[in-house]
Amino acid sequence: MLHHPHFTVILLGQMGFAVLIGLFLGAGPATMVEVFPARVRCSALSVGYNLCLGVLGGTTPLVVTYLIARSHDDLSPAFYLMAAAALSLAVILSLRETATVPLK
Repeated sequence: MLHHPHFTVILLGQMGFAVLIGLFLGAGPATMVEVFPARVRCSALSVGYNLCLGVLGGTTPLVVTYLIARSHDDLSPAFYLMAAAALSLAVILSLRETATVPLK
C-alpha cells in the first residue's frame, strides 16, 4: 500500500501501521508492570527491557547482514523478524492472567 500512486491508499497504510503500533504500545507497559512484584518492579523492568533491547536490537543489523550474505536471500530479515515474533508469541501465551489478582 505504501508504494501505491494514490495518496489516500498510502495514508490508509500508514494508519494501519499506527493502529498496530498503538495496540502493542498500549498493552505492553501494563503487561510488563504486572509481571514483576512492586519491590523490584522498576529495577527489573529497566534492566530487563534495556538489556534485551540493547543485545537484540543492537545486533540486528549485524545478524541480518550475515543472514543475507550466507543465504543470498533478500528476505532473510523477514524470516528473522518472523522468528522473533514467534518467540514473543510463545512468551505471551505463557503469561498468566492476573486481572483478578491484587498487585503485590
